[in-house]
Amino acid sequence: MLTSGAEVKAFLREKIKSGEWWILLPEQDCSYLIVEIEAKFYSGDASADFAAILGMSRFGLFSIYAARKSRMSARGLIDIIGDRSPMTITVDQLKERDIVFFAGWIQAQVLMMQLTELVGQLESERR
Repeated sequence: MLTSGAEVKAFLREKIKSGEWWILLPEQDCSYLIVEIEAKFYSGDASADFAAILGMSRFGLFSIYAARKSRMSARGLIDIIGDRSPMTITVDQLKERDIVFFAGWIQAQVLMMQLTELVGQLESERR
């Protein structure tokens, strides 16, 4: 269990630096997609390769997920998202990323404001 902001940052930094993990940042109305991803790719013994961070900020509740790429390819992620989200990205574009924002039918502006700075810092440290 991570109990401080510093622990969360260290956890995410480790995952991003490795290049082996998807960091999934869903808007609240996309949480059903996370449930489907976990059930399809990370159930049973594979659950060790999926982690959830749930928290509260001044903007409200948020969630961040780390999912090992070896269990779910870019194609697998796109297949789940399909046309149920307005997110438009190709498999090749997704392969170049580690961090994926799931913007549902409600705009993800608050989430993006909260996490953009952290994401930028973590990605620049990886390079």
